[in-house]
Amino acid sequence: MINEFDESIVLLYDKFTVNQFWQNKIHELYSDREKGEEYEREILELCPSLNRVLEEHNFELKDKHRLFNLRLWDSNDANPIYYGFVPKSYRAIRIIQRAPVDKTNQLSAWVEKCHLDFKEISMFDASDAYELVIYIEINDLTFRYAMLLIYFWISRRGVRRVHEEHLIKAVYDTKIRGEHSLD
Repeated sequence: MINEFDESIVLLYDKFTVNQFWQNKIHELYSDREKGEEYEREILELCPSLNRVLEEHNFELKDKHRLFNLRLWDSNDANPIYYGFVPKSYRAIRIIQRAPVDKTNQLSAWVEKCHLDFKEISMFDASDAYELVIYIEINDLTFRYAMLLIYFWISRRGVRRVHEEHLIKAVYDTKIRGEHSLD
């Protein structure tokens, strides 16, 4: 189950290290266009109906779309373990990670209005922002699909909530649910 990840990442031994893990993995999406193209092929395989969205809205991960790591976790439960915000596109990513309880594939995701007033933290105006929220018990499968959702969410400004929810449903229905998952 856990072959690619350090045990401290999976079991949340060091909250700062886990936060940096997510920051680094999301930052890789900005710099590794080849991985992005791989994710796009996988998105189209899961949801052919999103082809038009991908074609109409250019790939937008650039320096000016920088993702800020707001480091807001509670030291007691580490959640959210990661909270990132892209001011240029009014997109946020909140990751809630728990240590695995068993061998089920626990991944949930949804899109909602930002619940955080960023003005108290910095100069970000997030009054019209939405966030992709991911709950994860990390393993190879759940991590892969969490990153696919994150990529889709931040790589194109034209991705609407309904598109993201369509992809979330496709990921969950075809890839996550199975003999080792809870319904």
